[in-house]
This record gives sequence, C-alpha cells and structure tokens, in this order.
Amino acid sequence: MIVLGVDTSTVSLTVSVIDEKKILAAHDSAGAFRHSALLMPVIKKVLKKGRIGIDDIGLFSIGIGPGSFTGLRVGITAVRALAIALDKPLIGIPTIDAVAYNGL
Repeated sequence: MIVLGVDTSTVSLTVSVIDEKKILAAHDSAGAFRHSALLMPVIKKVLKKGRIGIDDIGLFSIGIGPGSFTGLRVGITAVRALAIALDKPLIGIPTIDAVAYNGL
C-alpha cells in the first residue's frame, strides 16, 4: 500500500510517499509558516517525483500535533479533503510519536 504522509505542525513542511519497503519520494522544507500556499504544490511535486498518481494512494496520514494551530488546520483540512474526495482512509499521527520513531 502506498501512503502519503504530511506534517504541517511545525515550521517545516514535510510530505512523503512511502510503500511497505521504502520512501518513494519526500520533501522537507523549513521556512516561514507558508504551509497554506505551499502544501498542495509540494504534494503534487512529491507525487511526480515518486512517479505516483493521486489515485494510487491507499492511505493518507497527517501529523496531528502538538504544534502550530494554523499549520495543523491547514494540513488536516487539505489531507482530509483529499481522503474524502478519493474515498481513502486517513489516520492522524501525533507529531511527537513520529519524531520519537525517527530517532530509533
């Protein structure tokens, strides 16, 4: 299953596409909270880089904080809209869990 993961809870905008074995494509940019302007173009860029169509996504995941309230609203709303439009499941992942797992 291919998963599109997004985290907008911090100053970094992170988008990745993974399958069961590896990261297919990823983007991580630190900047001045411009997630509302950058999120959808970055998702498009990551999908293109990974040679994945949006219809190929089997699951969406979103970082649910703690973090910036506005960043969380932007990310959750955008990813939820994609999941609803494509009738795909969406899971929320606590950002601190993702950070802790990355350190393992």
